[in-house]
Amino acid sequence: MVPILGLDPGSKFSTNTSEDLKGVVLSHGNMGTSVYWYDIPEHYKKKYYDNETERDENGNLYIGLDTLFYMKKMIIGSETSVIEITDKQKGE
Repeated sequence: MVPILGLDPGSKFSTNTSEDLKGVVLSHGNMGTSVYWYDIPEHYKKKYYDNETERDENGNLYIGLDTLFYMKKMIIGSETSVIEITDKQKGE
Protein backbone atom coordinates (compact mmCIF):
# COMPACT_ATOMS: atom_id res chain seq x y z
CA MET A 1 0.00 0.00 0.00
CA VAL A 2 1.18 3.49 -0.85
CA PRO A 3 -0.12 7.01 -0.22
CA ILE A 4 -2.15 8.12 -3.21
CA LEU A 5 0.08 11.20 -3.42
CA GLY A 6 2.83 8.83 -4.61
CA LEU A 7 0.86 7.85 -7.72
CA ASP A 8 1.07 9.76 -11.00
CA PRO A 9 -2.03 11.11 -12.75
CA GLY A 10 -3.49 8.28 -14.82
CA SER A 11 -2.46 5.63 -12.28
CA LYS A 12 -5.17 3.16 -11.34
CA PHE A 13 -5.73 2.00 -7.78
CA SER A 14 -8.09 0.20 -5.44
CA THR A 15 -8.87 1.17 -1.88
CA ASN A 16 -7.51 -0.69 1.09
CA THR A 17 -11.03 -1.23 2.45
CA SER A 18 -12.47 -2.75 -0.72
CA GLU A 19 -10.39 -4.00 -3.61
CA ASP A 20 -13.58 -3.83 -5.69
CA LEU A 21 -13.71 -0.01 -5.42
CA LYS A 22 -11.37 1.14 -8.18
CA GLY A 23 -10.34 4.59 -9.30
CA VAL A 24 -7.85 6.52 -11.37
CA VAL A 25 -5.82 9.52 -10.20
CA LEU A 26 -6.73 12.69 -12.10
CA SER A 27 -4.54 15.26 -10.35
CA HIS A 28 -2.97 16.27 -7.05
CA GLY A 29 -3.70 19.65 -5.49
CA ASN A 30 -3.63 21.64 -2.25
CA MET A 31 -7.06 20.36 -1.23
CA GLY A 32 -6.31 16.69 -1.89
CA THR A 33 -6.19 14.28 -4.80
CA SER A 34 -8.84 14.33 -7.51
CA VAL A 35 -9.90 10.81 -8.49
CA TYR A 36 -12.47 9.21 -10.80
CA TRP A 37 -14.19 6.01 -9.64
CA TYR A 38 -14.57 3.63 -12.58
CA ASP A 39 -15.62 0.43 -10.79
CA ILE A 40 -17.59 -0.20 -7.59
CA PRO A 41 -18.40 -3.33 -5.61
CA GLU A 42 -21.49 -5.07 -6.94
CA HIS A 43 -23.20 -4.95 -3.52
CA TYR A 44 -23.21 -1.11 -3.61
CA LYS A 45 -25.82 -1.18 -6.37
CA LYS A 46 -29.47 -0.40 -5.64
CA LYS A 47 -30.73 -3.61 -7.27
CA TYR A 48 -29.52 -5.61 -4.24
CA TYR A 49 -31.82 -3.73 -1.86
CA ASP A 50 -35.55 -4.14 -1.26
CA ASN A 51 -37.51 -1.25 -2.79
CA GLU A 52 -39.79 -0.84 0.23
CA THR A 53 -37.40 -1.27 3.14
CA GLU A 54 -34.23 -0.21 1.29
CA ARG A 55 -32.37 -3.02 3.07
CA ASP A 56 -30.38 -5.91 1.63
CA GLU A 57 -30.65 -9.56 2.67
CA ASN A 58 -28.20 -8.90 5.54
CA GLY A 59 -30.28 -6.01 6.86
CA ASN A 60 -27.85 -3.33 5.66
CA LEU A 61 -29.51 -0.02 4.79
CA TYR A 62 -29.06 1.32 1.26
CA ILE A 63 -27.16 4.60 1.53
CA GLY A 64 -26.62 5.36 -2.14
CA LEU A 65 -22.96 4.45 -2.46
CA ASP A 66 -23.53 3.64 -6.13
CA THR A 67 -24.72 7.20 -6.75
CA LEU A 68 -21.88 8.67 -4.66
CA PHE A 69 -19.03 6.77 -6.29
CA TYR A 70 -19.76 5.10 -9.62
CA MET A 71 -18.61 7.15 -12.61
CA LYS A 72 -17.97 10.17 -10.38
CA LYS A 73 -15.06 12.49 -9.68
CA MET A 74 -14.14 13.15 -6.07
CA ILE A 75 -11.41 14.75 -3.96
CA ILE A 76 -9.84 12.44 -1.37
CA GLY A 77 -7.06 13.06 1.13
CA SER A 78 -3.60 12.92 -0.40
CA GLU A 79 -2.35 10.71 2.44
CA THR A 80 -5.01 8.05 1.79
CA SER A 81 -3.36 4.64 1.45
CA VAL A 82 -4.27 2.75 -1.71
CA ILE A 83 -3.20 -0.33 -3.64
CA GLU A 84 -1.75 0.55 -7.04
CA ILE A 85 -3.09 -1.54 -9.93
CA THR A 86 -0.25 -2.35 -12.28
CA ASP A 87 -0.49 -3.46 -15.93
CA LYS A 88 0.37 -7.00 -14.82
CA GLN A 89 -2.53 -7.02 -12.34
CA LYS A 90 -4.91 -5.72 -15.02
CA GLY A 91 -3.99 -8.67 -17.22
CA GLU A 92 -2.44 -6.53 -19.94
